[in-house]
Amino acid sequence: CINFTNEKLQQFFMDALIKREKAEYAREGIEFGHIEYPDNSAQVQLIDDRKGGLFAILDDECRAPKGSDSHYVQRLHDAFAASKPELYAKPKLGRGAVDADVGADGQKLQFVVKHYAEDVQYTAFSWLEKNRGRLNAGQAELLATSESPLLQNIAPASAGGEAEAAPRRGGAAQKQPTVSGTFRASLNSLAATMLATHQHFI
Repeated sequence: CINFTNEKLQQFFMDALIKREKAEYAREGIEFGHIEYPDNSAQVQLIDDRKGGLFAILDDECRAPKGSDSHYVQRLHDAFAASKPELYAKPKLGRGAVDADVGADGQKLQFVVKHYAEDVQYTAFSWLEKNRGRLNAGQAELLATSESPLLQNIAPASAGGEAEAAPRRGGAAQKQPTVSGTFRASLNSLAATMLATHQHFI
């Protein structure tokens, strides 16, 4: 999530600093030379695309009955390794590889995202479990029986610590938000607020 946040902040900075200034100069009739700047919108799209980005595939795999970390990584390889080699890569394997000490099983969970700043190799160990964000039954019970009203409202006590999905009209259960979905919504809300302000950079 931190690297995605960095990508979004870089995108915001480029938009605020260069794209808007170019538009302002054009409106005021000020002549200026061509300004080259790095555009990381492809990286943001790779990660955040609602239908086929890294997070969307992760959320989809979390909801699949037999979803697994290894299947998630294989889906990423299938979707991006050949079609987006400028943004995504399979890791180099073998003894000299980065994180070679994770073993053969761990290496099956690795993938590389070519971020704006540099390439980052990820190991998707327990990503599905973490992304579901479920509390175990003991944790949920502890929060629900706390004397603090705030803690009581964080997670209702339920079997397995999983809050029951609220039924929609028609009886179908509503999807529970994932950790990545909640994080993205929060980050996008922050970005919208920042775009609505007049920025000053030093």
